[in-house]
Amino acid sequence: MEYDFARALDETSSLNLCFEVLGGRRCSDHGPAWGAGFFFIASNVVLEATTVRSSGGNPLREDTIMARLLILLILFLVAATMSTIGCTSCSAIHSTLQQNGPSYFPYVHQRYDMRDTKTGLLTHFECTPTTQVGQYEGELMFCRVWKDDISAYWNPGYNASSTWVIKRNPDDSWSALAFVSSNSIPILGHSNYAEVISGPACNHPYLAVASPSLVGHTLPATVNYQFYTTLSYGPFTQEPFDTYSGPWTSKIRWEYVSTPVYSGRALVLEQLEGCNQQEINEPNVEACPHEIDYFAPNIGLVRIDSVWENLVIDRIPLIN
Repeated sequence: MEYDFARALDETSSLNLCFEVLGGRRCSDHGPAWGAGFFFIASNVVLEATTVRSSGGNPLREDTIMARLLILLILFLVAATMSTIGCTSCSAIHSTLQQNGPSYFPYVHQRYDMRDTKTGLLTHFECTPTTQVGQYEGELMFCRVWKDDISAYWNPGYNASSTWVIKRNPDDSWSALAFVSSNSIPILGHSNYAEVISGPACNHPYLAVASPSLVGHTLPATVNYQFYTTLSYGPFTQEPFDTYSGPWTSKIRWEYVSTPVYSGRALVLEQLEGCNQQEINEPNVEACPHEIDYFAPNIGLVRIDSVWENLVIDRIPLIN
């Protein structure tokens, strides 16, 4: 009887964690258990040798058993090293594999306008690369979004403007960490507030920009929100005036798009906030916050389809 090494690997689900990443899939949400997997396989090798010997068959040679165990020991040491880094190491593999590819959110100063395809109203965007904003550090973008007309994106009907801090993940996606909103939809009577966003990193909470390595996946996450009356990015010394936790679902795919500044294949990030499972499965759901963003290679954001607000804005050549 020959030992089925591949089957043993399949049965040791923890070993799939970073093998999935190498195949283009995201990190598992579960922590690795490399030691258990190793001893599972090793015990099966020894058990096989004992079973064959007791059944009168040709026993495995001792040097064969030792060679197999040595290979397994090497695999265990490599896997254990990766497990100490956790899911971040898996994402780092994505980043390494894609470092020569195009960027869908270039880490440079960006200033552009987007125009409503129905009304012609403009929304202005400006993002500046930095390494620290308030309490946040790392490879960050500080982004400002504002508009000239109350009916324009975002939050039509409110004279809303906002600034955002988003951080690059090891797999070259970006997640929002916090934003400060002015004259927006009131929360417990406050229309000016700072909102802090958090959640399990491997779930990509509040994904702002996807990466090609995530294409083909639907990523469910629970996002935690804390609201503060101070219009800053911390550190926060006061207690939040409100807190909330809710589902955030990201769907990533390729689509072709045609806009005034780019036509071709785009990286698409579809986002659904606070939607239940039935709503998530509906292609054009408007009952909950639902937005589809399109990113062009080496350009960045080129279209926002705010499905739930029934408006689309396209990036145009900068006017002023």
